[in-house]
Amino acid sequence: MPFIPFTNKSNNPVSIGGKTVWPGETRMVDSSQIPVSPSLAPAKPPINPRVELLESLCDGTVEAIEVGLAQLTDDELIILSELEAEGKNRVTALEAIQEEQQRRSV
Repeated sequence: MPFIPFTNKSNNPVSIGGKTVWPGETRMVDSSQIPVSPSLAPAKPPINPRVELLESLCDGTVEAIEVGLAQLTDDELIILSELEAEGKNRVTALEAIQEEQQRRSV
């Protein structure tokens, strides 16, 4: 099944497909595992289906992100930046992504 971003808008942790999504947190989850409830509505669908790669980069080190940037599309760089900002929010990772975007725009 496709993975999509899910934002927990409740005040309690939500478990979806073996992943805990804390209040206010967004995680990539299997779309078939999302409970049907207005308060647990999924976020916008991903732009690109290579979500597992993006999620693994965000879960890894900044060095892993830097090495993986070259293999991502422009759209995937945007998604990766959003996932990083919503997740670990590491300044060095976000700077590396931004530098790669700027390098490509020249």
